[in-house]
Amino acid sequence: MSGHDSTAAYARLWSAVMSQALADVRAAVKRTKKAVMPNPETVKNPDHRESIQWVMSDSKRPGGFLWCCDIFDFNPDFVRAEIVKPRPVAEVTRLVDDFEGDDDGQT
Repeated sequence: MSGHDSTAAYARLWSAVMSQALADVRAAVKRTKKAVMPNPETVKNPDHRESIQWVMSDSKRPGGFLWCCDIFDFNPDFVRAEIVKPRPVAEVTRLVDDFEGDDDGQT
């Protein structure tokens, strides 16, 4: 696997992680019927709970939310604010989806 292929594969992996976490958080927010980040301790679904904890973490370690935001050039505060809005805001998801497809047409 060439360097470009390897980079694109890692980008797809982390964009999938980010997309799934955002979907999990949105599902948890929707269940609360409030436009606020749920307290992870009150969330029954373990995947949703872990995604909330991941998104709210301030860790800059590789694999963390802030690290992912950095590699995608996202503002983490913007992402956190958008994810709890009552209506789905497609901008964040579209950015991640666009990045997934940004491999110069190569698969």
